[in-house]
Formats: sequence, C-alpha cells, structure tokens
Amino acid sequence: MDYKKKYLNYKQKYLSLKDALKEQLSFAQGNSIRQKYLSLKDALKEQLSFAQGNSIRQKYLNLRDTLKGGEEIDYGFNILNEPLKPCPILNGKDTGFYRNNYCVTGPNDSGTHVVSALMDDEFLEFTKSKGNDLITPSGSFPGLVKGDRWCLCVLRWKQAYEAGKAPKIFARSTSIEALRNVEKAILMKYAIDLK
Repeated sequence: MDYKKKYLNYKQKYLSLKDALKEQLSFAQGNSIRQKYLSLKDALKEQLSFAQGNSIRQKYLNLRDTLKGGEEIDYGFNILNEPLKPCPILNGKDTGFYRNNYCVTGPNDSGTHVVSALMDDEFLEFTKSKGNDLITPSGSFPGLVKGDRWCLCVLRWKQAYEAGKAPKIFARSTSIEALRNVEKAILMKYAIDLK
C-alpha cells in the first residue's frame, strides 16, 4: 500500500472539507449555522473513517507522523506533568522532529527536539555560531526569524542557557524529556505561557 498517496488523499479531503465548512458558515445565518456545521462534520467523519469527532485533526496528524517517521509517536507529558500541548505555530512553519508541531522525540531523533521555544535574534545568532544555522532557508526548512516558535534540541538550549543566550520557552509544549538534561526550575524561569 502506498502510504504517501493515502496520506495525501486524506490530507486533500480534510482540507477540502475544512474549506467547505468555512464557506458554508460564512453564508449561514442564526440557528442554521450549527446544523450546517454538524452536517459537514458528519461528512468529514464519513470521508475520514479512521477519525472520530473532534479528534479528526489529531488522527490526521498521527497518520502523517507515522508515514513520515515510520514509527508511532507517544506525545506524553510536558514539564508540568500535564498532557503535552502542541508548540504554538506562527507563519505556517511546522516544527518538531516529526513536523507535527509537537516537541517530542523518538528513536530516529538524535537531537532530542523537546524544548518549545520562542526564537529571538540572540539565540539564532548563537546557534548559527555553533554550526546550526536556523536562519537560512534550506530545502524544505523555511529558515527562522525572531518571533517564530520552534522545537529545539534540549542540549542546544542548555548550551545557550550556559552562555546566557537561551530563548524563552513554552512550558506546556516542552516535553518532560527535557528534564533529563535541564532542571525544571531553570526551564520554568524561561517559561512565558504560564502568566
């Protein structure tokens, strides 16, 4: 079975039905909005039989992740010991080792991309000076700018911290795996999503 074709087919159906929902809701009035939403939601459930209700996007992401990485992904917990949240994306730049916007790691992730961070110029220049240029676009990598959110390698974040150049983080989107290398108290000082 050609999983890439299956993935692209489901992705197209998902996007088409999502666009149809937006279009239908923009013309709907009063109580008919809910009815149109429910009928389009039902159509989407029929088209994507592997998904259930509100978990359609998550099931789609899981399928995409499996196809990309060839492995099932355990999203696990964040550094607050709560279920891990996706890294807040900006400008459509998908992040994470699996490009699913979750800062999770797996057997193929030698960098351990588990710290959800807010990019700033100081960090971007620091990591470039260490041989990891996150600024310059390359292939499918879009290049990063100040304000972008990105899943960083935990050891690079720690190295930047030790040099006084660590970026702010999103604690709810930073995997508990980060605590294997950095103390929670240190990470919490840089958290910007708890206020």
